[in-house]
Amino acid sequence: MAKTLDTAILLAGGEGTRLRPLTYEIPKSLVKVNGKPLLQYAIDELERNGIRHMMVSIGYMADKIVDYIKSLSSNNSRFKIDYVIESKPLGTGGAIKFALSALGDIEDFAVVNTDTIFDADLQAMYRMHVSKRAVATIGITNVDNVAGFGVVNTEGSTIKSFVEKPDPSKCDSHTINAGIYILNKRIKEMFPKSDSFSIERDLYQPNVGNIMLLAYPIKKFITVNTLEQLNSAEKILSEESH
Repeated sequence: MAKTLDTAILLAGGEGTRLRPLTYEIPKSLVKVNGKPLLQYAIDELERNGIRHMMVSIGYMADKIVDYIKSLSSNNSRFKIDYVIESKPLGTGGAIKFALSALGDIEDFAVVNTDTIFDADLQAMYRMHVSKRAVATIGITNVDNVAGFGVVNTEGSTIKSFVEKPDPSKCDSHTINAGIYILNKRIKEMFPKSDSFSIERDLYQPNVGNIMLLAYPIKKFITVNTLEQLNSAEKILSEESH
């Protein structure tokens, strides 16, 4: 029987400064969209995709996220959820590196950000990732405005260029990195020695062409980084439920 993807790292360490004043009181990943925390949207989607072990990397207001995770674990047998606490901001790459130190030696694993609401076929993404022996497979989507995103150009399923948060006026692509990854353990050999780094800026961007970076389309992608985006997300989800 073919192997399935069963492990994921959830990045939930950010302060969410653009969601203030909400994030003065709660961490970004516990901000609610239509009554449900962002972290729970990610957990539900990962569970739907057959993920059975989740490792949450947390930092800002860690105690509140720990309490939430413990409340889930107390009456849940469907999956295992653990956490690591960052003692300082580590960036996306540093957080992945830190979480992996607790996960041990696993062949392939997913990584998701907890400030987006997404719908992805992670097992199909994983099958492509394995079949092409990719180091990293990156979920992509198209947006009207690429400001604040990593912009990619693809040829088939291969990423030909990756630029983290470029000047939108200089971009001819509307395809962006959705912050959903499947990574092979070979990526650990490429991690910088530094504890803190961006996987997008410090690893993907300089290594396009040197390693196998693949792209896989994500069906639904809603970012919740600002109060305006939060209001928009609530409206979109309300309309979907009717």
